[in-house]
Amino acid sequence: MNKREFLKSSGAIVAGSMISRLTPGQQQPAPRENWAGNITYSTDHVHTPVSVDEVPSIVRSCTELRALGSRHSFNRIADSTQNQISLQHLDQIEINDKDRTVTVDAGVK
Repeated sequence: MNKREFLKSSGAIVAGSMISRLTPGQQQPAPRENWAGNITYSTDHVHTPVSVDEVPSIVRSCTELRALGSRHSFNRIADSTQNQISLQHLDQIEINDKDRTVTVDAGVK
């Protein structure tokens, strides 16, 4: 292999590895941390239901499940090596003027 072929081949390999990191679906998910950044959670099995109806089926399907709240804890109480559930998408607020009540979903911060 001459110098020119070597440079072309090695350039193609380097470029290919850089492009593969930028391709959607190939990227590693960002580590999930608490708000202070001193705890990184251990599992990639995080369930994020978008409706209240989904929650019971997630709970039934997991042998071990920890709730992942607003991530303000300085200890590993919410950490799990198996499953976590985040209710962040359950963030609706309903105001009933007639009954003078407010209903707040579990994911509202």
